[in-house]
Amino acid sequence: MNIVYEIICIDDASLSLLNLKNSEINNLPNATFKVLKNNIGRSAIRNYLASQANYALFLFLDADVMPKSKNFIENFIAHKNNQVVFGGIECSIIKPKVSAILRWKYSISRECISLERRNKNAYFTFSSACFLIKSQFFNSTKFDESITEYGCEDVLFAYNLMKQKIPITHIKNAVYHDNIESSTIFINKTTKALTNLHILVKKKKLPNSIFSVSRVNFILNKFYLIKIISVLFTLTKKRILKNLLSTKPSLILFDFYRLGYFSKLN
Repeated sequence: MNIVYEIICIDDASLSLLNLKNSEINNLPNATFKVLKNNIGRSAIRNYLASQANYALFLFLDADVMPKSKNFIENFIAHKNNQVVFGGIECSIIKPKVSAILRWKYSISRECISLERRNKNAYFTFSSACFLIKSQFFNSTKFDESITEYGCEDVLFAYNLMKQKIPITHIKNAVYHDNIESSTIFINKTTKALTNLHILVKKKKLPNSIFSVSRVNFILNKFYLIKIISVLFTLTKKRILKNLLSTKPSLILFDFYRLGYFSKLN
C-alpha cells in the first residue's frame, strides 16, 4: 500500500536516558523526534503534536503501547473515511513481577474490552492511547489543556466528541499496553485521576454519571451517606493499601479505595 505519511515523535521533557537513542528517529524518512524543554502536560502535548502535523489524518500512539497486528496501519487506513476510529487495547496474559500485579489485574479487567462491549458504549470505552481521527474533528474538539496531570483527559475528549455528535467507530485492531508499572505508582496515578475527575465534575465539564465512582458518590451524598464512606475509608486505608500492594490485590478493595479517596475530595 502506497501511503503518504509523516512520523512525529515528541518527548515531553522526560529527561529520559533513551533520548540519545530516540534521536536516531530523525534519520528515518519523513520522521522527526523532538525533546521539549518544559513539560507541558498530557493534553497539551497531544494538541501540540496535532499542530505539527501536515496531513488530514492523525494516528495517535502513546509511548507505552505496541501494535498487535502486522497490518496495523492498513487496518486503520481501511476506515479512513470515519471521523474517529479506536482499535482497542489488549494486555499480556503473563503475570508481571509481583510489584506490578495490581496494574496488570486492573488492565485485564477494566481496560482490555472486547469489540462487542466497546460498541455498546462507544464513547466511554475510548482511550487516547491509540486512535485515528480526521484533523477537522480533532481541531474542533482538542484536549483540554487545563488537565496537566494524569487522568481523565481522554474521557473529557470523548465526552466532547459526544456533545458534538462526532461518532467513534470501534474496530478490532488492538495495541498491547505496557502495564508493568508498580502498584505504588499506579495507586498514585489513580489518585491524580480522581482529583482531576473531582475538578472536572465540580466545573461541570463532566457529569456525575461519567464514572461509577462519581455516580455512586453523588447518590450516597444525596442520601447523606458519604460521610460514612469517608470515615470507613480513613479507618481502613492502611489495611486496604497493604492488600493492594500484596501479591493478591483485590479489585473490590481497589474500587472502595477509589470511592473513599473521592469522598474525601468532596
